[in-house]
Amino acid sequence: MPEAPLITVAICTRNRVRFLDECVQSVLPQLGDNCDLLIVDNASTDDTAQLAQRLADENRAVSAILQPQLGLSHARNAAIHNARGEWVLFLDDDAVAADNWLAAYRAFLKDLPSPKVATVGGAVFPRFETSPPRWIDQSLYRMDCGPRSFAFDGKGGPWGGNIAYRRQTILDIGGFDTELGRKGDFQGAHEESFLSTQLQKAGHEIWWLPGAAIHHFVPVDRFRVKSLWRLSFDVGRSSALIRLKRAQGRAKSLFILQRTLISPLQIVARLLGAAALLLVGKTPQALKQWLGAARALGFSYQLLVDTKRNSSP
Repeated sequence: MPEAPLITVAICTRNRVRFLDECVQSVLPQLGDNCDLLIVDNASTDDTAQLAQRLADENRAVSAILQPQLGLSHARNAAIHNARGEWVLFLDDDAVAADNWLAAYRAFLKDLPSPKVATVGGAVFPRFETSPPRWIDQSLYRMDCGPRSFAFDGKGGPWGGNIAYRRQTILDIGGFDTELGRKGDFQGAHEESFLSTQLQKAGHEIWWLPGAAIHHFVPVDRFRVKSLWRLSFDVGRSSALIRLKRAQGRAKSLFILQRTLISPLQIVARLLGAAALLLVGKTPQALKQWLGAARALGFSYQLLVDTKRNSSP
């Protein structure tokens, strides 16, 4: 039986056939003897399954599986369960890895700075489909914590599109929470940050890895007002889900009551602030306030959904 690889690169994908081949091709030359690649098709309705199978047929180091249950966290859990590597390295399906990407991970994981390392991730740089408008803050699409490796202190952490996990540790902790993350049209978030919080509470460490960069595609749709509003609304819903998971019993009820009373005031204040900033020509600041209102609205909406669900007979 062949020795288990050090790293399994996992690409979870759904209806991204036009990006998937480029993504895989950026990884294949980097694999070497101690790394393999796993494609997880999350209920795609395009030609993703056929492309994934062709890539697996053409490359012995590539395998492909289907996860029919919709949701990125379901797909990530399927990758964790099916990966052969000691570490599972997630790469977004619309990203391409830099030439030294896997070499940086390989070097770090072969000589860990601490036995407590459970997660490590690297930089994400945007590949814009078209030049962003001037009122867009381009730093929102960039993740770079600098040239030195370090352990995060409990705040922040690597982004989910370029992050490696010790496989057994994630299995032991129960994997990704399937209520969080993208699911069809719902642009949920925070599944990796919630998992990182759980890991740190259990005594594990989250590290930053310089030199392991990817380039992530940013479509022009991301700059449309309607898309930005919907994304912020869904991120607000995800934030509420996490807060609800952390609160129990009476504390949960008090939290819901407090936020239900305060949120309308926050939403109105942000909308008025956005209007005032727009009138004086401060468009980026106005956008920030406007999207903050969308997040607050999404947060409140999720509280109402949770309250209605729990009160149903």
